[in-house]
Amino acid sequence: MDVSSANVYSSGLMGMILGAGPMAKVVMVILFFFSIVAWTIIFMKFRQYSRTESEGERFFRAVKEADSFNKLI
Repeated sequence: MDVSSANVYSSGLMGMILGAGPMAKVVMVILFFFSIVAWTIIFMKFRQYSRTESEGERFFRAVKEADSFNKLI
């Protein structure tokens, strides 16, 4: 390996990743995988919260507009 190719791998994030040992690469892959899992859960919970909020507003609007409890059923 000459000096010019060593400089390509020694700078920046890619240089750190490519220069890491096998155990460090395994750890990075595991961290990347669980990061994707965590962001997926965050977005799913956000969608669930938005849906629940709109259904709650629809329910309160129906209760407010109903004359009696029997009309809600």
